Amino acid sequence: MNFNTDLTEHQSNLKEDIIILKETTDLFQKAVVQDVHLFFLYIINNKLETYKKLDVKLKNSTLSKNDLLSEILKHKKEDGRKFIVAGLYKYHYLKEDLSDCLNNKLSDCFNSFNSIDNFMFEDSIEIFQDYTSIFVILQNEKCIKTKRRIDSKRNKTIKIL
Repeated sequence: MNFNTDLTEHQSNLKEDIIILKETTDLFQKAVVQDVHLFFLYIINNKLETYKKLDVKLKNSTLSKNDLLSEILKHKKEDGRKFIVAGLYKYHYLKEDLSDCLNNKLSDCFNSFNSIDNFMFEDSIEIFQDYTSIFVILQNEKCIKTKRRIDSKRNKTIKIL
């Protein structure tokens, strides 16, 4: 049993099915992105503890810098802890041909950002628009620990009256 030939045959069958679906339905038409999912992932001690998901409406397929910053500021505190932004990622499927996703990796649709700016979203296939997302990774701030010095060599005398 050869897995590589089985996989190749399966991919070619899927490509044929996709071509038939494109000709018979309008599911694969491009459309304007109207909203985006905003995920806040809270990392505490290098472990994902919780997350929040928001739906944000876009104006002209753009999430403005001010809107994103205001949402980040609202969600920087969770459970009495303060968090800092450790990462910012955008997922948006842009491929023209759906059969391209069989050959490409999921990571091709992920983009990492070092700074917050306006996020533009190009028109994409309508059935994949629900997956358009921005991931904000928030990591807990480490508190500064100071050591108290205790002088243990201090001699104490007790007076008896």
